[in-house]
Amino acid sequence: MTFDVQQHARSAQAALHEALAELARARTAYDNDAGPRFAQAKAAQELLGSKIEAAEAEADAASDAFHKAFSEAGFESSDAATRSALNRKNDAQAMAEVMRVAQAKGAKELQALAAEASRQAHTYAAAYERAYAAHARAEGYKVLQEAGEAVARAMALAAHAPCSTSVHEDSMGRPPSSAAMREEMVAARWAFILDGLKAMAEGLPEYGTRPQVEALGVFDLGALTAQDVLTPAQIHKVQCGGEMVL
Repeated sequence: MTFDVQQHARSAQAALHEALAELARARTAYDNDAGPRFAQAKAAQELLGSKIEAAEAEADAASDAFHKAFSEAGFESSDAATRSALNRKNDAQAMAEVMRVAQAKGAKELQALAAEASRQAHTYAAAYERAYAAHARAEGYKVLQEAGEAVARAMALAAHAPCSTSVHEDSMGRPPSSAAMREEMVAARWAFILDGLKAMAEGLPEYGTRPQVEALGVFDLGALTAQDVLTPAQIHKVQCGGEMVL
């Protein structure tokens, strides 16, 4: 059966076009929905955490100041400095407590947003990987269009050249006894070409480091880090009312 590289190349290009459209939809959905909402909530939680730390530090300092003033006033509660230090301590502790309650509520909201952002991130990542694979296939068929015939002719020639390391070779030149044996014999005969291509590929920088494909853009989840992304099982648990530790 003749291999129609032109038809395969056209099909690969069509698949790439479809994969890029799917990627664009997934990226837009993430960038305009759960992604930024999670980023805003995460930033708010981090800011609130900083304010709580500042309030707790103020409460500790105010507590030390109160103890000092109270002691110096002979433990008289009517002393102005003592009352001022006590009010300062109580205010800082009260503010820290109110913010801790808000932080706990925000943590639950952030978890729900993390679940939704993770769901969209998984969809986005899967679309990106499919587009990357489609690009690789399209590039592969493009090369086969340009130079595949020359390599194929070399392999066709090698298919008739005995291989000294193959156990299927017959010194008298008799044909293989089965189609399967012939396939194994031919594979051994042209293996040096495939091995050479493999060695050439492994020597390229693209082999060791995954190249960025301009047509695909950069895969970016923004504020959602790898540690933030929940697994499908964790997403299901959160959306069913369970809790996860972020």
